[in-house]
Amino acid sequence: MASLPPVLILFGPTASGKSALAMELARRLGVGIAGVDSRQVYGDLAVATAAPTQEDMRQVPHRLVGHVPLEEDYTAGRFVRECRALLDLERHDGETRPWLLCGGSGFYVKALLDPVSPALRADPGLRRELRERHARLDGEALRQELLALDPQAAWISAQDRAKLERYLEICVATGMPATRAQLELALPRPLRPFLVALEPSLPWLEERILARSRRMLEEGMVEEIRLALERGLSVQGNALRSVGVAEVVDLLAGREDLDSCARRLALHTRQLAKRQLTWQHGVERRETVLVLPAQLPLDELAARALDAWRSFLKECP
Repeated sequence: MASLPPVLILFGPTASGKSALAMELARRLGVGIAGVDSRQVYGDLAVATAAPTQEDMRQVPHRLVGHVPLEEDYTAGRFVRECRALLDLERHDGETRPWLLCGGSGFYVKALLDPVSPALRADPGLRRELRERHARLDGEALRQELLALDPQAAWISAQDRAKLERYLEICVATGMPATRAQLELALPRPLRPFLVALEPSLPWLEERILARSRRMLEEGMVEEIRLALERGLSVQGNALRSVGVAEVVDLLAGREDLDSCARRLALHTRQLAKRQLTWQHGVERRETVLVLPAQLPLDELAARALDAWRSFLKECP
């Protein structure tokens, strides 16, 4: 443990304010921000995925954001390879540049902190075969097929098809439940994480989600998705599995007006946030996590996080 590099990782549910806090921490620490978000990696969907703005990226260096074409699949394995290269290999003036990690994809956080055996790495051939086999199943049917093999995966939503498919792939590849395989085939941790979680009250978070949903629709999300569809992207493809795409498709087709689209987007975003909080609470039971009330003023959040981070560094060998 003594030789492991310390890394600050900030997470929390969508719309909880983690991006603003990451920006404030990065400015005070003089570090860059590496994204931990399976949606924000895609270019041309910045508004739809609530990615950092161009102004954010001018103020603070960002990586692992907007660097993947919409036509490509992006996996947790690829994220881990890119993130480890960034943390371990990128040089700046002869030194390793420090990076703060920030994002809402819990599966990516887990994949980075608890690497697994090559037996769990994605197999393109097997993935293609399973997708063809499951193409006609809706999300709930796919979820039931997974639960027959891995009952402990019940936390995965029927709407999260990408994660359902990945867990099924692990079950088939290893011959054991994916949840157990991830534990039994885990390798030693490569990092010494300092975890900071934003914990919002649900009424406060719901107000923010509703306001953000309307703002995203009015400020470019609809146009981004329209252009992606015109490029021939499928709504079943990896890039367009984001919350909100189906709602915008209905809006573009005239099946909904802007108000009903915003309400549906807010509803599904709240559902995503609750799933993220469920995962987060599981992490808090297993790990040492600095939990901060998301409603606090930004200056206070940053001060608390920095004090705890500096104490953590003093304790590191």
